[in-house]
Amino acid sequence: MGRRYTVPFENITVSVPQDLASIIPDFGSFPASAAKLLRVWVFCTNTTLPTAQQLSLRVRRLQTMVVGSGGSVPGEFPDDPGDTASHYVGRVNDTTKATGTPDWTYEFGCYLYTGADLVFSDAPVCNGNDGFVFELLSTVSTAVILSGGLLFEEIGSGL
Repeated sequence: MGRRYTVPFENITVSVPQDLASIIPDFGSFPASAAKLLRVWVFCTNTTLPTAQQLSLRVRRLQTMVVGSGGSVPGEFPDDPGDTASHYVGRVNDTTKATGTPDWTYEFGCYLYTGADLVFSDAPVCNGNDGFVFELLSTVSTAVILSGGLLFEEIGSGL
């Protein structure tokens, strides 16, 4: 079993398509390892309910991924506080979207008031220069505040 890490995003205001969270290999780390995407989740945290609407979301594995920009690097938080830093870098709230060649895609929607929580029973794996990105695809009718994150397991030779 590998090491598990969470990349959370909290109270980000969105109104147009953007990257909510992503992970990409830390190219300064050696030896390389792989990442298995276990779970993604998102929910509305507005204090006053916004207009009811559907969110269109997508998770992708991108080959030769280049992360977006405009967001932040909150760090990856290990499930076990004794674990070392991950060989992957987590980013959140990128308003310029990540690029790369998609080779795995999972699209889904959710009602704004209920959110979504997806656990992948057949978890996709990335390695090399690949990464995962969790994206908001839809332009929302009124700006909303979202929180959520992704959970991944680092596996392989880098542990």
